[in-house]
Amino acid sequence: MEKTANFVKQHHLLAGTTLNTRFSGTEGFSIALTRSGVPRLKASFPLFHEFLEKTTPDRANAFFINPLCINQGAHVAPHVDRSLNTWTRPELPPFPIKVSVLYLDVADDLEGGTLLLYPPLMAFHRRPRITPRTGLFFEFRGDLRHEVAAVVKSSRARVSLVMEHYEMPPYLLRKIPEFYVKSSRDFASIMEEAMTP
Repeated sequence: MEKTANFVKQHHLLAGTTLNTRFSGTEGFSIALTRSGVPRLKASFPLFHEFLEKTTPDRANAFFINPLCINQGAHVAPHVDRSLNTWTRPELPPFPIKVSVLYLDVADDLEGGTLLLYPPLMAFHRRPRITPRTGLFFEFRGDLRHEVAAVVKSSRARVSLVMEHYEMPPYLLRKIPEFYVKSSRDFASIMEEAMTP
């Protein structure tokens, strides 16, 4: 767990979110891939590959992976995960089969940062409430609306690994990249860091 957490926190791609405004104030990067891109995931992100292999259903053929760091004061607004819509627009992709969450590093003094799930057709009732802790693994249905409450207090970022598992119809699967990594960090700053002794 600690190894994966350090990998995320120290990765050169870690920067402001690549997701939408609901994730404002969070950090991370994202990976989209299909089954044929899994060997590239294994080569470039072996720790993420291990998580995928342990959690993915056999029928899943496309994935979206998001290492997510939420610092004090940040939150994630209510949403449903359909992150592959970047490639399927104007059509929406199906909901994920499921969403897998692994909490990699959660400070003992964390206040807030709870994962709130909304039952179907009951958008104003929040249950269950998942209190994160290091090592906790949790999965939920991909069509469930959810949010992360504001991190009121934490001595360090709340770090999780989120994976959306999809069963895409063939005509939409063709639009999904075999392996695609996205970061909001610009190439110049990555090169500058690499060249610094």
